[in-house]
Amino acid sequence: MAKCFGCSRFVYNHFLRLTIDAYAESKKSLRYKDWAKFLTGLKSELEWLKEVNSQALQQTRNACYS
Repeated sequence: MAKCFGCSRFVYNHFLRLTIDAYAESKKSLRYKDWAKFLTGLKSELEWLKEVNSQALQQTRNACYS
């Protein structure tokens, strides 16, 4: 469970930074399909993200918008 929470926290912080930067540049927020594409790419770059439940990482997006 610690690995799942750690990966979720990493993904949350990563996408929070992307969201803040995207809004600062264009005053537009990221859409779900943008998040999904970025998450797939991030999992390709960081193999250790594949070790945890993918649904937990996908649900991290909802936490950023809450």
